[in-house]
Amino acid sequence: MGAPLIGYENFFSTGVVSATGGSVAGNEIANAYSGTTYDYWSPLTLTGTHTITVDLGSPADVTYFALTAATWDSAVPFTVNLQYSNDNFSGDINDATANTIIPDRSPFMESFSVINSRYWRIRFIPSGVPTVSLKVAAASVGPQFDLLRAYSVGSSIPTDSITDKIINQVSNGGEFLGRSVIRQAVSAEIMVTFRDIAFHRGVWRTFIEAALTQPFWFSWNADFPDDVIYAWMVGNPSPPTWDTNRTLSAGLTVAGLRN
Repeated sequence: MGAPLIGYENFFSTGVVSATGGSVAGNEIANAYSGTTYDYWSPLTLTGTHTITVDLGSPADVTYFALTAATWDSAVPFTVNLQYSNDNFSGDINDATANTIIPDRSPFMESFSVINSRYWRIRFIPSGVPTVSLKVAAASVGPQFDLLRAYSVGSSIPTDSITDKIINQVSNGGEFLGRSVIRQAVSAEIMVTFRDIAFHRGVWRTFIEAALTQPFWFSWNADFPDDVIYAWMVGNPSPPTWDTNRTLSAGLTVAGLRN
């Protein structure tokens, strides 16, 4: 298992975005990358391959692709992958990620070696004829950074930090009648040990400033794209402190969506 990854920069928010087949009224393409998960983009047609494309204006480095709240017909799953091009996909078409079937409404983040390109698009390919519209939120493409070291002591595994509300139903005689599970956001502690002060000044501070106002992707185990949460900070981050070994550490409490 490598170092955990964080993705917070999203080029969909800074480039020119378009979608094949238009959008259902009220479910415009901007909803796909607004950062919220209660609204979404939905194409006009049920069938066929759908794409979301961003023109960055000039080539830029990209190292991750993520999305969540992608809802479709569970009986007809979609295959998803990220592509890039330098001629707006008129002839130069390349795959940044392999085709992957993502379970309904599960956060997903895939990282890869640096690719420098101007045009990027997410493809959604149905495995059959869907009966309900595709719905996509929190789509993200951009550069990620790793925390330089493996997960620090004291950190919790976000995808297993369940805080669901469970209500057991019991009869007057003590018989078990069943239970209700109300799903809640996960709650986790992310502890970071910095390798050097340059990382703190050049990377961590910039990330924290952004995370004060926007969600981000946190992958605690980059070997598996579904070991990720779409997270937001709870309260303020703890200030970096020095330990007896002159090692600088910091942490933050997050809530988020899991698979």
